[in-house]
Amino acid sequence: MTHWRKTNGPTLRVGVIGCGYWGSKHVRVLSSIPGVEVSLIDRDQRRREELEAAYPIDRSVSELDDVIGMLDAAVIATPPSGHHPLAKACLSAGVHTMVEKPLTTNVAHARELIALAEQAGLVLMVGHTFEFNPAVWALAEAIRTPEFGRVRYVDSSRLNLGLYQPDVDVLWDLAPHDISILNHVLGSRPTAVSSWPMNLMSDKADVAYLGLRYDDIDVGACIHVSWLDPMKVRRTTVIGENAMAVYDDVNAEERLRIYNKGVEPLEHPAQGASVPLTYRNGDIISPFIDFKEPLGLELGHFVECIRTGEKPTVDGYSGLEVVSVLCAAERAIETGGWVTVDYGDDGVIDLRADNRLAQASDRLVYIDVTAEDQSTVLGQLAKALSAGGFVSSTLEPNRSTFENPDGECVALYLDGASVAQLPATAGARRSAVASLTAGLDTDGPAFIANLLGESGYESVIDTDGGLLLAADGLPTVRLTAIQNRQPKETTHGA
Repeated sequence: MTHWRKTNGPTLRVGVIGCGYWGSKHVRVLSSIPGVEVSLIDRDQRRREELEAAYPIDRSVSELDDVIGMLDAAVIATPPSGHHPLAKACLSAGVHTMVEKPLTTNVAHARELIALAEQAGLVLMVGHTFEFNPAVWALAEAIRTPEFGRVRYVDSSRLNLGLYQPDVDVLWDLAPHDISILNHVLGSRPTAVSSWPMNLMSDKADVAYLGLRYDDIDVGACIHVSWLDPMKVRRTTVIGENAMAVYDDVNAEERLRIYNKGVEPLEHPAQGASVPLTYRNGDIISPFIDFKEPLGLELGHFVECIRTGEKPTVDGYSGLEVVSVLCAAERAIETGGWVTVDYGDDGVIDLRADNRLAQASDRLVYIDVTAEDQSTVLGQLAKALSAGGFVSSTLEPNRSTFENPDGECVALYLDGASVAQLPATAGARRSAVASLTAGLDTDGPAFIANLLGESGYESVIDTDGGLLLAADGLPTVRLTAIQNRQPKETTHGA
């Protein structure tokens, strides 16, 4: 396990490398954080002078070498071609580093930066700013409720007139935002990619469509990005089985809307019906969002990670995932078809759905229980795990991970990405899923059944591919191993 180095001094010296449009925003936010001194690194003297006049600046230089020895941390906001060499220089000098998206422009460079940071115990964070957007958090929470139903499809658009970039096309410039948003709200990452670019006003693609398949959760997605659109659009639409959600970042008053509407097949369509469907229209809800500036939350998290040694939520591996998708998109453009995304096998861990657990898919156990009894049953499991020598090592809104001294691990998910895979049957509610690593040499359902036995479950009935647990005064629970899970059953609306 990597141990991140703390920087405990009273003052944190942060250099902003690249002080253009986005870099100047970093300067503004960093200069407002108590205990942070900001240095400017940019070859454009006019830019630096304008920022010096507006904010308290510690040092202002044209070259990184002039100040790198005096920095604790750096934020790199240059064009993407400079990300790798500048980040490598910072990490090699022992400087905590945050890199704007994309982390790099190829997979090998991303891996190199991750390795450098881990070897030195330094924070490496990626500027996926929308993962710190409260509206995106609200979207993720909304689509994981039983009322929303299983996510089926996502459409995302990021359009505007300009700004053309000197060293990357529109995919590398704009799509990282949408890929990171989708990965965050779906709790997964794409397994395959296709892409259709258009070079209209430049030798680089300035309009593009990106198709994504999240095969592990059976979700398809489409991303549309453009530098050639008369209107600024920042919109993500999520289609669920029971409802639909629209996140519109341009609409400051109602960034998120939940639509209780959908289309369902008729159970008994009329003879010769051309469209055997029924339409459902209900309420539109715009939940209150306590909105705070995402860049402020992001940079605050970066500073906090440096000061405490905490691992960032959007680290180098998150950046590598996005870079891997974009590199696969380039191959898809060359082949004209779908390309499998290669995330590699040498230590790349998906922090949203830990690969150590995913690789042990034969030990994935679904726990079906009614929604009102979810917390009771998971509380019983957590108590039994603790009694068995397991210690909680991760506590997140949708996941608790328990490990014992022998390295065995159990993760309990509640209404998270793994839960979204569960089929919705007429008499069951999707509720929870437990993932057991290969370190546990016992049958998954039996292991969970034994844990629940500590809470009084005595009746264990074999069912088709699973175990049904019941006891007086306790919720009924059904346990199913992944290999015995039945295909999704279709339910029909009235």
